[in-house]
Amino acid sequence: MTSSRNEMIDRIVLSLGGRVAEEIVLDDISTGASNDIQQATAIARNMVTRYGMSDKLGTVLYGSEHSSDEVFLGRDFSSGKNYSEETAAEIDVEIRNIISNAYKTCKTILTKNIDKLHFIAEYLLKNEFMDEEQFRAAMEMENPTIEDIEKIADDKKKKSDEENKKAFEERLKEEAEAREREEALRQDAIRREAERRDADNGMLTDDFFRNVWQTPAKEEPHGKDTEKPSESEANADFDDVQSTEQTEAFKDDSSSDNVTIDSNESSDENKNSSDENVSEE
Repeated sequence: MTSSRNEMIDRIVLSLGGRVAEEIVLDDISTGASNDIQQATAIARNMVTRYGMSDKLGTVLYGSEHSSDEVFLGRDFSSGKNYSEETAAEIDVEIRNIISNAYKTCKTILTKNIDKLHFIAEYLLKNEFMDEEQFRAAMEMENPTIEDIEKIADDKKKKSDEENKKAFEERLKEEAEAREREEALRQDAIRREAERRDADNGMLTDDFFRNVWQTPAKEEPHGKDTEKPSESEANADFDDVQSTEQTEAFKDDSSSDNVTIDSNESSDENKNSSDENVSEE
């Protein structure tokens, strides 16, 4: 990411804001701005030694590219320094000038907008957070109130909630449409399967036969064979039964005829016997 000279100076001014505000409002300074000062000094040093942004020292690289982290990387202290003590002193002067000018600029801005400074501090004590849009509104409005700045946050939250709700509803709609498509495909598959069965005159599908063959047969008690007889075997059994019934019927008819003949013969014998008795008398 590249930065211009003015952008880097603005970053230094921004970093010094906390220290300048302490001096203006409290008429005192604290250790709370130590990190800000360290950051501002690092930016100014890079401007002078690495980026050639010093009019006095010119467009020259002073020190190595990793001169700022030599101690942490265990490098030799002398390996990164390729300039004289006089040049080092001039570098320190240039860095100090950049920091001093940025400090004056920051102090001028805060003094000119002291009412904005107090307003933003009051808002932060109540809300603990202010985004970029709220900060711009607080600086650009004539007489901003806390309610005005809070309304900006509320409007953003409301807009965000509406966008999230809309996105959620769209996602639900897409999921419902996907389910409807799946159901339509399922119903179409069922309809086509039914038509195929009707075309086959009620023949079962291959899946049904596969399930039947994969299902183990249920064993009958006492070891009885459960295999279904073939059509020829069933016809043979039917013929045997029918023949047996006809034989039994024939035997019954024969027995009836014999009984009739015997009764007739007995009647004739009785008649002859009675005739002989009459003659003798």
